[in-house]
Amino acid sequence: MKRTITTFGLIAGIILSIFLFVSIPFMKHMTAESAATSMFIGYTVQLLTFSLIFFAIRQFRDKHQGGVISFGKAFRIGLWISLIGSAFYVVSWAIIYNAFLPNYMDVWSASQIQEAVKRGAPAAEIAEINEQVAMGKEMYSTWWGFAGITLIEILPTGLLVTLISALLLKRKRANSAQLA
Repeated sequence: MKRTITTFGLIAGIILSIFLFVSIPFMKHMTAESAATSMFIGYTVQLLTFSLIFFAIRQFRDKHQGGVISFGKAFRIGLWISLIGSAFYVVSWAIIYNAFLPNYMDVWSASQIQEAVKRGAPAAEIAEINEQVAMGKEMYSTWWGFAGITLIEILPTGLLVTLISALLLKRKRANSAQLA
């Protein structure tokens, strides 16, 4: 089980890290339009990367468990892969943020305000966005806040894929066709 978790967790982590590093040029010049597109692409990459969880659970079930796996064991495999991939993501983002994009929060907040102004948001809503951005910057200024916000960005995707995969792949006993 450890080998499966390590292998698939490292693959997921490396894919997510490469994606982040490739995205640096796009994050430097973010606008309201590109922010929405970037979020869509980012979550799509996360979902596709974490789909490795399904294949990891299935491989472990079929190769090491004789075609049988409980929901709990399948969920643990997926959870650990999600945690490893998410840890790579957090560390990669920390490197990128500190080394390449130290003004990212300013760029991101400007894109949020630009989007609100573009859609004709009232002044009260723009003031609320400014307040939320200020709170976000405050949280991002601490190591724990930075890591927590970044983890909350990615881990739920991995947990969702884990839950669905564990439900789809759990099998109490091998099919009679596999026994023959």
